Amino acid sequence: MRYFRYRLMILAGLAVAASTNAAWAQAPEQLAVGEQRIDGTHIQPFEVVWRQHRFTDQGEEQASNRVVENVERVEREGETLLRFTQVWYDSLDAVLFTTVRVADQRTLAYRAFHTGGAPGGFGHLDFNGTHVSGVYVEAPEGPSRYFSLDLDDQVFASLGGLIYSALPLELGLEASFPAFGWGGTTNPKQKQQTYRVLQREKVTLPDSYEVDAVKLAINPNAASNLTFWVSREAPYFVRAESRSASGSLSVFEIEEWSVTP
Repeated sequence: MRYFRYRLMILAGLAVAASTNAAWAQAPEQLAVGEQRIDGTHIQPFEVVWRQHRFTDQGEEQASNRVVENVERVEREGETLLRFTQVWYDSLDAVLFTTVRVADQRTLAYRAFHTGGAPGGFGHLDFNGTHVSGVYVEAPEGPSRYFSLDLDDQVFASLGGLIYSALPLELGLEASFPAFGWGGTTNPKQKQQTYRVLQREKVTLPDSYEVDAVKLAINPNAASNLTFWVSREAPYFVRAESRSASGSLSVFEIEEWSVTP
């Protein structure tokens, strides 16, 4: 009797796996800015300090970097915005570069992007519906490249893993959404970002704080492997792993975090 019970459990598990694999074999579900089921109003202001652990393809650990992220809520002309500031530091704690991204809080549509590097160079973009315009300067004294182009769709802001906290997260879902890429600063354009919802897991943060998270494969058909762990609760994006096609690995873990006023 026990054998038949276990056999039924195994068959049930295989049936779930088969249905999930069948769903992933289909084209990703297309998401769009403005859908009612996409809502970032649960995101509260917060600050996170990440440590990027880096390993070679032979498993040797390299010098680690630090990343500080700060999310603020800003009111502008009757619109509630999220301002996402990210500062990267090298292993000696020198600033590598800073980026600031601004999004509509509810829809997470892109509003603005700004970056400044060390020792120089900067870029700025403004998004107005499907139109984007801006400038990129490779170095403080370098030539300015101006951009003005119309996109096919309104795009979601590039908020790293935070954006996924507001997207549909049903197990087995594979979805794609319009985003924006610099194209190496010479070919800025719209692109599609795809994610696959794998499973639910608990992630332990500093002070033994446990978060109920969802594990995602980002652009699952790419040569490199990028995995995010995200949650509906703060700090929303709680872990990341990135393995390159050559085998090197980066693991991002939270060292400190806090909800801010």
